[in-house]
Amino acid sequence: MASCPVYLLVSGRTSKSRGHFSIFIPNASEVNKVPSKAQPCIGTKIHVVGNPFSGFYHEFKRNDNPCGSQSLNTVVLLGSIPSALHVELNGQKMSTDNIALGALDAAALQVPAPGPSDARAPVDGVLNRRCQEWTMEYVQHLVRLGYLDSSAVQLVQDQRDPPTHGIMLRREENSSGDGSAPGS
Repeated sequence: MASCPVYLLVSGRTSKSRGHFSIFIPNASEVNKVPSKAQPCIGTKIHVVGNPFSGFYHEFKRNDNPCGSQSLNTVVLLGSIPSALHVELNGQKMSTDNIALGALDAAALQVPAPGPSDARAPVDGVLNRRCQEWTMEYVQHLVRLGYLDSSAVQLVQDQRDPPTHGIMLRREENSSGDGSAPGS
């Protein structure tokens, strides 16, 4: 049975902002390419998009080349899945939707997208969830379904930002570390 690789893409991470997580599955004609900024790779990006104020929603970007983005920070191979689990739109232009075309898409929709939350609070994975937490839950779901090996969970965990990294409107801690505003 043919298989296709599954990658974690991390983009937009800076010293002051949280990285955006997405799952990427190359199209069948691209499975021998290793996605990178230097090498285009066309496939499907599965992720949630939005913000903490209004919440997030599921998005499938088909025939996308996310590797061409200058904001791409990291590409991590999570494992391989049977090709039958992923449906691609061959020969078409890039499109965006939230409709499951295959088992991998359906599994993504089974993991609820994060709702609105306090953008100033640390990310805790319960009350305050964002794309990183959703991606972790999605990969755990893929492991439970037997689509990915359990080692994929640790690979995603290793890329996560600390809970307070990139939190909006957060006061800088002073040198004493007591959380009071500098100079107060």
